[in-house]
Amino acid sequence: MHARPAAAHAVRDSFRRWSWLFLILALAAPDSLVARAAPLLDLEQALQIAAWQSPALRNARAEVQALEAQSSEANALLWNNPELSAGVDRRRLPENGRATEWNLGLAQTLELAGQPRHRREAAQQELSAARE
Repeated sequence: MHARPAAAHAVRDSFRRWSWLFLILALAAPDSLVARAAPLLDLEQALQIAAWQSPALRNARAEVQALEAQSSEANALLWNNPELSAGVDRRRLPENGRATEWNLGLAQTLELAGQPRHRREAAQQELSAARE
């Protein structure tokens, strides 16, 4: 038989000890890491997370928010913003040569005969349909 040097024997024993230590840690660590890293979810929590991540449900929520804004706008007193206009016209007149005309205008749509009520009801119906 061949004689092995004492240093090689010591390295091999050290390697075996470290191997066993790493093996024990590898077998014991995943359970403790998993337990600390991610708490277990129940079915309701998992469904809630899936609902928040769904693109279709995100789109539906955005649509409901837009219809809520439209409904609150429909309930406003001046729902259709007043329009302001201004202008300057210059003309040539035969008697004194030139004339400058200034004009300023304000326009607001008025609803009559129950139109505001119908518009508000339609907005509410669209909002309730989107929520369902």
